[in-house]
Amino acid sequence: MLLVAAGLLDIDVGMAVWTLIVFSLLLFVLSRFAWRPILAALVEREQRIQGSLERAEQMLAEAKRLQAENERRRHQIELESQKIIHEAREAAERLRAELLDRARQEARALLDRAHEEIERNKERALVELRVEAAELAVLIAEKILRTQLDARRQRELIESVLAELEAS
Repeated sequence: MLLVAAGLLDIDVGMAVWTLIVFSLLLFVLSRFAWRPILAALVEREQRIQGSLERAEQMLAEAKRLQAENERRRHQIELESQKIIHEAREAAERLRAELLDRARQEARALLDRAHEEIERNKERALVELRVEAAELAVLIAEKILRTQLDARRQRELIESVLAELEAS
């Protein structure tokens, strides 16, 4: 009501025609001088954004390819490391077996040498014992022959010689 009373809602035909003319001129000037550069800038920006999106997609694809390649290499390295560990364990086991076998052979050789040494000492002792027994027999026979004693005296003589031998 207040607007009607003030005359603000009244239509002024002259003003409307001028407004239409000014708007048409503005539209012509804008289309002639501003729309092309604005459209060209928008197209350029759209192309830059499209190019950026394409580069981003390429980079994403490259990143995925690199990630897959890294995963493949990591898996390959893991397999190689497991293979190396397995080979190292086998080598260690072979070395352990060789060392154990060598130690057994050395122990066997030492034992064989000890047996041989014992046998040599035993043979030497037997030879010495035979020599001493022979010497003893000769000594007894010599004493028996010298004294020509009776049986009791011979037994006493043998026992005394044996006692001397045991003492020595």
